[in-house]
Amino acid sequence: MKVGDLVRNNDTYPFKVFLVMRVQQHAGYDEVVWLYPDPDCNPNRDHTDEENYYFKHFFEVVSEKR
Repeated sequence: MKVGDLVRNNDTYPFKVFLVMRVQQHAGYDEVVWLYPDPDCNPNRDHTDEENYYFKHFFEVVSEKR
C-alpha cells in the first residue's frame, strides 16, 4: 500500500473507496495510513490531522497508483 492507491474496507465501510494520502510506521506496530475522504465522516477531522490515521491491515488495495 502506497500513497495514491485506492483502498476499501468491506466490513466497516461497504461501497466506499478511499485515497491513501500518507503511509507511516506506527510505533513498532503495523503501518498506518491517512485516507481521503475521512471514512468516519467527521467534519472536524480529515487526512491532515496527525491523529486521524487508520491501520492499513484493515484495508485492501482496489487500484494501485500508476
